[in-house]
Amino acid sequence: QALGIRKVDAPGEHIVVQFGRHTPLEPQDVILMLQSHRDFRLAGPDRLKVLRKGAEPMERAAQVRELLATLTAAVRGRPPLKP
Repeated sequence: QALGIRKVDAPGEHIVVQFGRHTPLEPQDVILMLQSHRDFRLAGPDRLKVLRKGAEPMERAAQVRELLATLTAAVRGRPPLKP
């Protein structure tokens, strides 16, 4: 909620995060993440797609938590965490 996320989907090969209108994530934060994480992609004006190898549900849940921590760090002005 604090990140302005409307939806998170993790169907196996990727994670898609859809942001709402009022996300604290700045465009420059997104650009920095795209440059430092080769598996991050834009999937439209309000979505971030992260490519991941197929994983079991528990592994995908851990990957989602990791991604949320990376986004939180970007909002707080710290450098993004390494994947």
